[in-house]
Amino acid sequence: MGKTRKSDLKKMIGARIRWARARNGITQETLAEESGLSRNTISLIEAGRKAARLETLNQIASALDIQLFELFRTEDAKDAQEYLLLLVSGCSDREMHVLIEIIKTVRTQIAFLMR
Repeated sequence: MGKTRKSDLKKMIGARIRWARARNGITQETLAEESGLSRNTISLIEAGRKAARLETLNQIASALDIQLFELFRTEDAKDAQEYLLLLVSGCSDREMHVLIEIIKTVRTQIAFLMR
């Protein structure tokens, strides 16, 4: 995965955390206390300057009373495409083949449901 993609992902997750925190009307200090992290760590993650482990993101999501997946949700097709590229980068050929088959199946099911 290239440096730009990692940076974009960190910024996207940081923005999601900042948005959820603001929506809940809490400060970085409060989020830090409720998640068991330092305020400095919260600040760095929100700014996209620090990569957070999945366990850390789960602590933050829990403190924000949101599901972990919401930190990875994308809003538009361009974001979704970039996010998919981030997810599949580094996959083996076999993994990529399996993912393609899954996507084909899901698309077929979506088309069926949207009739």
